[in-house]
Parts: sequence; structure tokens; C-alpha cells
Amino acid sequence: MSDNFSIQVDNLAQEIMSIRKHPLFVMYYYETAGRISHEDVRDIYDEFRRRGWSRDTMQDNLDVLIHSYGGDAHASYRVGQIIHDFAKDVTFLVPFHATSGATLVCLGGKEIRLGAYATLSPIDTRIDDVELASIDSFKRFAMDCRRDIEKVLDESNSTRTTDVESILLCEMVKQGTALGIGSLYRESTLTGHYAHRLMYDYMFVNHSNRGVMAQNTATELLQTYPSHDFILDYHMASVLELPVIEMREEESEKTKSLVNLLDTLTEQGIICRDLGQDEEGETLKSPFFRLYT
Repeated sequence: MSDNFSIQVDNLAQEIMSIRKHPLFVMYYYETAGRISHEDVRDIYDEFRRRGWSRDTMQDNLDVLIHSYGGDAHASYRVGQIIHDFAKDVTFLVPFHATSGATLVCLGGKEIRLGAYATLSPIDTRIDDVELASIDSFKRFAMDCRRDIEKVLDESNSTRTTDVESILLCEMVKQGTALGIGSLYRESTLTGHYAHRLMYDYMFVNHSNRGVMAQNTATELLQTYPSHDFILDYHMASVLELPVIEMREEESEKTKSLVNLLDTLTEQGIICRDLGQDEEGETLKSPFFRLYT
């Protein structure tokens, strides 16, 4: 990064730190081209060590500004844990969005501070274009069809029965393949374990019933919502009893300005180098990590 652009980024980071009074770790991914991956664990660890931080002498507090649409659930869990190797209490700052795997990372925070109109999302599993949420919704649809038909048969005093639910579920398996659906449920179970672990160890650590709270919240985030893209704004996240706080205007505007600047630098090819293409032919970009103390 050129000196001029580096100064602009550093100045905005310092302004955020002057508001929050904590060290700041910037964890930025460029839109859908940036995805949380296992390589990020090493790079995040290296950034903390490069700045002189050690797991042997953990800091008391750390703010993590996170901007990401997510990525690999296993990697997201590891990222959440490696951050906690360096700081006891972590607060996540979300200027715009931290969804899917990035929401999972945030579940390790004692607090999640949302900028104006910022969002989280469910953590349900998606493989290619198939979502576990859509399968669960179809299962409920099949059950509703059976109940509706049974109600009509009861009202007409018919002795007939219906197997519409099993027919619909069999067709779903044919369309999605049993192996694919089984993979979704396996990944969902693992994601649930990761979410529970992060919330149990960090988010709800000071609650006497943290096990129940972690389990209930993990289940809600995995199974309640009809789509992987469902929006969890401040109001929806509050209903889940996540420790969300709305940023004050100055904090919101400063954090958004930093993300906007990083967007511009990425589009100009100054940061977040191209990593090639994924299986769908979409260009992938590296993330931007920077620790400020």
C-alpha cells in the first residue's frame, strides 16, 4: 500500500480507537470475492505476532472491526478462537455486514456493536446452491400438506388416508440426492457445535445458565429462519438475546468510512490481491488484516 493511502487508513483506525479506547483489529473482506478460509488463521496469528502481541501475555480488551459475507464454517470457528488467544474480552464492530461465517466469528464476542442499518445473518449451512434452511422449509411444507388433506378427509368422514408427505419428501431426496442432503445435515451439526463452543466460552461466559443460552441461540441461528440470506438487524438480533448494541453516530460513521476506503483501495488494485477463480469462475480476493495498538 502506498504511503498516502496507508496514512489515510491508519488515521481512520486511530480515530476509531480514540472513540473506543481499545486496540483495534481490522478484518476486512471484499464483498463476495473475499471469503473466510483456513489460510486466514495463520495470517491473523502472524499479524498479532508482528505487532508484538503474544498468547503468553493476553491483552484485556480488543475491538475487531469485521466486514465479511462469511466463508468456510470450520475456518470461521478457528478464526474466532485464534483472536481469543490474544485478548480476553473481544468486542466486534460491524459497520455494514458480518453474515454467515462472519456471524459465527462474532459469536465469540462479549458484545456486538452494529452500525446504522448493519446486519448479521443465520449460520445455517449451504452447499453450492442448496441451503439446509430450504430443506427444513420443504419438510414443514410436506407436513402442512398432509395435515390439510387429513383435515379435509376428517371433515368429510372419509376412511381414506394420504401419503402425500412421504411422496413429497421422497421427491426432495431425488432432487437433492440423499448424499447431498446428508452432507448438509453433517455440516449443520458441526456448525452448531462451533457456535455453541464460542458462545459458551466467551459470549455467555458470565451467565450461570450459559450452556442453555448457547444451545438455544445456536439452534435458533441454525433452524429458525427460512433462508441463509435472512437479515438479522439490531431488532431481530435483540430478540435472540445476542449482546448487540447500536453504535452511536460518530462510531458508525467512522467505521463505515474505513470500510468504504478499503473498498476503494481494493477496486483500485492497491490491497486484496486476486487469488484466482473458484469452481464457479468467480474471482477470489485476499482479505486485509491490520492490528492497531
